[in-house]
Amino acid sequence: MKTLRVFRTRTFARWFFIYGFSKNERSSIDTDELRALQEVAKELVGFGDRQLAAALAAGELVEIGGGNDQA
Repeated sequence: MKTLRVFRTRTFARWFFIYGFSKNERSSIDTDELRALQEVAKELVGFGDRQLAAALAAGELVEIGGGNDQA
């Protein structure tokens, strides 16, 4: 599975799973998809705690890891 992730650091790390696909379904993303995903990533890394909490509460983002998990 190929994945695109965004990493942000201040006093802690945040990972955002942006997009994933199986290698047997496609080899890569196209240029337009990459640009769109980069825009989403740019917006996400700018989110503060309140914006993240609001997006989670609204169902716009879904937390897939638990709090203090270490990779």
